[in-house]
Amino acid sequence: TTSAVPTVSALVDGSGPPGAAAESRRPKRLINKDGSSNVAIANVHAHCWEYCRDTWTSLLEMAWVCKLLLFLSLTLGSVGLFGLLWYALALHHGDLTRTPTDAEAGAAAPCVVNIVSFGSAFLFSLETHATIGFGVRRVTDACPAAALLLTLQMLVSAATDALVAGVVLARLARPSRRAGTVRFASRALVVRPPNSERGASGAPRLLVRVADARPRCLVGCSVSGRFLRVSPASGADGGCGDGRFVTLEQRGVEFTVDRGGRQPFLTLPATLTHVLDGRSPLHGLTEGGLPDGQPFEIIVALTGVADSTGAVCQARTSYLPSEILWDHTFSPTMSLLAQGGFQVDLTQFDKVLPLEP
Repeated sequence: TTSAVPTVSALVDGSGPPGAAAESRRPKRLINKDGSSNVAIANVHAHCWEYCRDTWTSLLEMAWVCKLLLFLSLTLGSVGLFGLLWYALALHHGDLTRTPTDAEAGAAAPCVVNIVSFGSAFLFSLETHATIGFGVRRVTDACPAAALLLTLQMLVSAATDALVAGVVLARLARPSRRAGTVRFASRALVVRPPNSERGASGAPRLLVRVADARPRCLVGCSVSGRFLRVSPASGADGGCGDGRFVTLEQRGVEFTVDRGGRQPFLTLPATLTHVLDGRSPLHGLTEGGLPDGQPFEIIVALTGVADSTGAVCQARTSYLPSEILWDHTFSPTMSLLAQGGFQVDLTQFDKVLPLEP
């Protein structure tokens, strides 16, 4: 059985066909909470050549199962191909028909000792590829073609091993792994200023908490935000999913750090602040949503450099209107140790406390 695909209208306003009622009630977002994209690229086959030209990036982004199958096929294919070449060389040189009496009669030495079938030629090719040394099968100086073929296979095997090791190490050292230790609070908060501060500069503030779980925090961090809103495209049909296209509205959301600059210092958890004034795309936001009633999504991204590797990484998350709490504050996470120094308790990171009226 196949599950019903929610329509674009379900993506925008939560409605959908009866068969997909449960699916349509699920919040739709472009960026997942862990920062991964929720966008599928369709009709990629029309651009396969561009993917093939960018071989290195395609290998890095390939799934691990596909990587392992590719590396296994590459290794077995190389060993099998050279096994055929060793077998053909032995056949051409007459080594397959040699008998022990030929050696006693002073016949010419074989190209490779003890290659008597394709199986033995395959095993010799495997020993050469893995550079595990030669035992009962070894190359002699009877024919220069054997030395040339041995040199060629050694070069191919070295290149294959270098490719496999390079892809695995590059995949394990991807900056996205480092970004996984940067945490965003599961909910964003909106706080109203006290009555004494209300007025031209007393607009509500959107708060987002971020922290780095590693002792060696990211350096040179910067924060950016985007306001996203998806709506059906008027008069446009023929989309790849449910037959309709959508339009995406994007606007910048400026965050500051604890009402200071825009570069957080992540040794301790930091609070990102956005003022909901007239310049904000969230101006007029209330507990019921925006004045026009349309759903939206807030993307928060933190970019920094890992000082241990020098790689630039970016951590992202998103917030839907249902994930924004009003009149709450984040629970304290930092405490003073008896022996001096500070301690950050990440078990309190996602907890919020209601503000007193």
